[in-house]
Amino acid sequence: MTKMENLPYDLECERAFLGMLINHPQYVENYANALHDTDFYRGANALIYASILRLSASHKAVDMVSVVADLREHDRLSDAGGVAEISAIAQYAVPDQIGGNDAERTRRYFEIILECARRRDGYRIFATAAKRAVSGEDLESLLTLAREQLPKAASQEAHAIDSDSLADKWSNWYLETKEKGECPGIRSGFSFLDKMTGGWQKSTLIILGARPNMGKTALALNFAVNACKKGASVMVFSLEMTDIQLCSRIIASEGRVDASHANIPALMSSAEDKAASIVLGKLHEWKLHIDDESALPVSKIFSRARNMQRERGLDMIVIDHLNYIGSEGQSENRTNEMRKITAALKAMAKELQIPVIVLCQLSRGVESRNDKHPTLADLRESGTIEQDADIVLLLYRDAYYTQDASDKSAELQIAKHRNGRTGTIQLRFDGEHQKFSPVDVQFWNSVKKGDIPA
Repeated sequence: MTKMENLPYDLECERAFLGMLINHPQYVENYANALHDTDFYRGANALIYASILRLSASHKAVDMVSVVADLREHDRLSDAGGVAEISAIAQYAVPDQIGGNDAERTRRYFEIILECARRRDGYRIFATAAKRAVSGEDLESLLTLAREQLPKAASQEAHAIDSDSLADKWSNWYLETKEKGECPGIRSGFSFLDKMTGGWQKSTLIILGARPNMGKTALALNFAVNACKKGASVMVFSLEMTDIQLCSRIIASEGRVDASHANIPALMSSAEDKAASIVLGKLHEWKLHIDDESALPVSKIFSRARNMQRERGLDMIVIDHLNYIGSEGQSENRTNEMRKITAALKAMAKELQIPVIVLCQLSRGVESRNDKHPTLADLRESGTIEQDADIVLLLYRDAYYTQDASDKSAELQIAKHRNGRTGTIQLRFDGEHQKFSPVDVQFWNSVKKGDIPA
């Protein structure tokens, strides 16, 4: 690696840190996973640190003699400065720097080395971005590059938390969450669902799966609007439908306007025109954001969501749908690509600390069975989707297969719930207005029997 004078480093600190580890080998395990040999500026120091880590991992003694022997065995002793240099480093912390606060002093050396390494990484990232900007690369690609790589540079610092701090952190979370009652998350608008999940909670990846025309987009839009009604800021990435089409659906469901009329305004009655105006007035108040660019790769979804949260606030994301998320450009099979996409979506939920609801089309295997109720196995590339999701919801309507227009019943199965119960929620679907509604068990049973009209 080419050294540059303007890059930050502290060679004295590096030597002192290595001297402390050689004299206090019990400290090595504290830093083995937090500091890498590449974090050292001086190549010789990196070699010595790598030798210390090898010895410790092999449960061998860590001292000056052992380090010299290990470096000689790997034919790197001369590159590391020879016996004289190892001896000098071993003596570097003796006797003035070794004392009652050795652990604290070693920790401080570690922090300085890591801070310098992170600053160097940041410098290189921005230098690369600047070079690519001069070459004419588009701005969004450059910003995505920086946003993807800067967190990686920052994440070199250890994120481990000790048990004392963890206890305090959990206590604070407990008090804050308990005050919110039985539904600490964002309310879905469906009471039975909220009772089982506690609402849409932070850092949660929710997959909503269904066959085509089951109503998954309508249900997801109902979730989004219900969250907006409670003051939440929601961003919908509509990779299949346009923003106008989604707005028409909102007008239909919230204004009880015939969905076919909402898409052909000339068919709307004066009463429907008035209802649409009322809904539009509410849209002006809600914090609903729709991005309808097609085939967005997950990196751009992440980037735009991060920008939205920073600039205007963001409490929840809905993505319609998983199968339309674009490729990042690499040629690989869809299963491997899906593995990366779902992992990135889960990472997005964790970093932004918001719930992310992702729609997913189920495989055709459902159609070949007598029992059409979906299962987890019906998720396309089901292994990776099921693995990364915290909650998997599967939507089913009998009427889709029976063609019985009077049957308004729908079922929402919680097929997976990482932190809670599974089960089935009964809903009512109003196809004319593309709206799902919560129902109690008695009402649902009546609807199933056909005793209650649409």
